[in-house]
Amino acid sequence: MPEFQSEFIRSQGQPINYKGKKLQKIDYFDVGKKGKIRITFFNTNSEWEQGIYLKTDKTLSYDNDKVKDIRFWEAYSPEFIDVEFETKNGLLEVWNVWDTGDGVVHAWHNGAAMIVEEIEHGKLYHCNEGHPDDNFDDLVLKIEILK
Repeated sequence: MPEFQSEFIRSQGQPINYKGKKLQKIDYFDVGKKGKIRITFFNTNSEWEQGIYLKTDKTLSYDNDKVKDIRFWEAYSPEFIDVEFETKNGLLEVWNVWDTGDGVVHAWHNGAAMIVEEIEHGKLYHCNEGHPDDNFDDLVLKIEILK
């Protein structure tokens, strides 16, 4: 079974190539300086709770809170989530997270990786969590920039 952690260590966190696909442990989404994104979770295929973590160098605004980073869990999310953002560098950091039931937010180890697909007005994320496999269906979601 594939384990991507050692490959990401060798690449110093940079994307790696696996079976002709570019794998990332973190995505730097160029969203611009100010606006709104919409997160839509499509499905999960994992025994563990799945989520997404967002971070910016300025603010993310959701539900009357302004923060620099936030995570959303698929199991507790509405049909879609709208988040306003402001950045200095124009980038939104995105990575997948999971909870194995121990109350700890896990990320970036063992089989963790994402295939990121560019789509009109956004990106589609196919996420693999900590199980050492390569199905990339543990969490599938879309982040789109709203106009």
